[in-house]
Amino acid sequence: MIRPLILIAQVLFGFLAAWFSNTPTAEVKAPSSVEPGTSFTIEVKIHPNGVEDFMRYAMTLPEGWSAEEIKNDGATFLFQQQSARFVWSRVEGRKELNISFKVNVPANAYGEVELTHKISHAVDNLPSHVPLTPLKIKVGSGTASNNTPVASVTTTPPTDTLEPEPAQVTAYRSISEIQKGEYLVDITLTKGEIKNFAKIQDSLPGGITARAEKKTGSDFEFKNGVVKFTWFQIPSANMINVQYVIVVDPDVDGVQTINGFFSYVEHDKGRLLNIEPTKFTVVTNPALTQNTTPDNTSPNNITTTGNHLHQQFKIIL
Repeated sequence: MIRPLILIAQVLFGFLAAWFSNTPTAEVKAPSSVEPGTSFTIEVKIHPNGVEDFMRYAMTLPEGWSAEEIKNDGATFLFQQQSARFVWSRVEGRKELNISFKVNVPANAYGEVELTHKISHAVDNLPSHVPLTPLKIKVGSGTASNNTPVASVTTTPPTDTLEPEPAQVTAYRSISEIQKGEYLVDITLTKGEIKNFAKIQDSLPGGITARAEKKTGSDFEFKNGVVKFTWFQIPSANMINVQYVIVVDPDVDGVQTINGFFSYVEHDKGRLLNIEPTKFTVVTNPALTQNTTPDNTSPNNITTTGNHLHQQFKIIL
């Protein structure tokens, strides 16, 4: 009786460990052998295990092979440079993702091929990769079978390394007042040759909320004081501009600071560029400041003080 209980506990512990570790896992089905000039189906069931944001499944195919989407389960499918990719900008709340695609085998293919694949997701705002056990498929066996389970996921630690950001990538933030209690935050990127996943993330002080003004093809989110603009494939233009409006609670006063960064993927490496913190001053009752002016101050000096307050209302870089 004790032995079955131990086995049940081990299975339960493994499940809970996978869930709380935020490491995705997957079940993959593919044939063990195929014939040249035919097509076969690959089915993938992904368990996000608590991952909420960006996720991607990618498989690399040999030269001359191709892939076509069958089922995307909310992802965007791409086949580029011999890589079949399913990309989700957010998977929050999803316990399971089910995708499938057709692989076309060229007529001159023969022998055993090894198909490498992996899951990518965001860790500390940078993409991280979970390699999967390669699929080994024999071409030309004459005994093709379909939908035979071939591989299960290995949970090898991510192999990404961070490198200094290239000089051509820059990010600047500015703030301007729209009306009392509302400001426009403007962020401009010079992104160089970046083509894939990218994200801008800003952390706002307490008592400040945000809404999107200009998304430029990104997915916008504001949650728990954090602003995010996310692209699974950033636009091709060298210069990208996004904007959002912040609304300041009436109780907020004094100097406020916005911190943030730009994270992205280049040559399959995760990179992060900090954006210079931006400070601005909120004056909730300018009249109180003017009342501190000595009685013998001339009207002209009062006007000057008002202008000074207006300057404080703007950006302090």
